[in-house]
Formats: sequence, structure tokens, C-alpha cells
Amino acid sequence: MPALAHTPYDGSKKPFTIGLARLDPAEWLEPDERLEYYLARKDALFEDARDTVFAAEEGTEAAGREVLEAIATHLLERYGDTYRRTATGMAIGSGDRHVALGGGDPSLLTAARLVQEDLVLMRRGMAAGGSQRPRSASPRPGRLGRNSARRWTRSTRT
Repeated sequence: MPALAHTPYDGSKKPFTIGLARLDPAEWLEPDERLEYYLARKDALFEDARDTVFAAEEGTEAAGREVLEAIATHLLERYGDTYRRTATGMAIGSGDRHVALGGGDPSLLTAARLVQEDLVLMRRGMAAGGSQRPRSASPRPGRLGRNSARRWTRSTRT
């Protein structure tokens, strides 16, 4: 197994502040050698259990479009050897993987199909703790929140 790219609990950060620091935009997303494996897993989960792994609150589509645009732009600029623009979307990796942009899916779901990372769209409001995300769709080892997010989602659903 490759060394972990990030070790947030190694003592270098003040406890309970992980995730509160601004990310370096150049390192925002980090596709690695397992990209195609995890995207295939996400595709299978979105196909077989979409209502379980994805939720979107009403009124968040504009923010989802903004996230999709930012992710697509970043991937093309930073990882042009892995992501290529096509007439209808983006080609990914060396195989025949293609993600259509502007289709019928919610924009955040489309963005989630492009990257290994789980995405969360949070907004201010009275619904404390509310969020929109593909719920733990990619069981990527070593990433914060995979299993705990799944438990949180189950415990807070009505």
C-alpha cells in the first residue's frame, strides 16, 4: 500500500482544527494511480444505490454548477494528461471513461463522477449540520470521514 499523502492526526495540527485551514488551490484535488478504480466504484454505487449515496437539497443546483465548473476547470488546467475536454464532456484516464457535462444529473453528482474525493456542499441556514454530498460514495482508504459520514447520515435522516 502506498504511503499516505496526508496524515492529519500526526500531531502537526491543533486538535479539532483539521479541515478548517484553507487548501492550496494547486493541490485541491489529487488524482492518483487508483483514479479509474475509484471512479468505477462510484459509477456502480450511483447506478445501484443512488438514493443511498447521493442527496441534494432543493435550491442548491446553482452552487452545484459552480462547483462543477471549478472542478472541471482545475482538472483540465492541472491534470491535462489525465483529463481531456470533449465535445460533450470530459474524457478521463487512458481508457474509454467519459463523463457528460450538462446532462440530466445534478451538477454535484456530475462533479463527483470526475474525482476520487467525496464532495460536500454546505450552506448557511437554520438546518444545523445540513449538507449535500454524495454520501461516502468512494470508500477510499486513508481519507477522513468515509465511515463516520455514513453513520452520521443514517443517524440524522428523518
